[in-house]
Amino acid sequence: MILFGILGFVVDVAGAITKIAFFICLIGLGVSLAMKALRNG
Repeated sequence: MILFGILGFVVDVAGAITKIAFFICLIGLGVSLAMKALRNG
């Protein structure tokens, strides 16, 4: 029972980390595209 609780918690944390990492990557991509656009302009 405790093992399943820990497992569920780990899965939740992994999901949250994945979402955060995805958003960071998205922001990084946006920033790099903006920098390219500003340099060309």
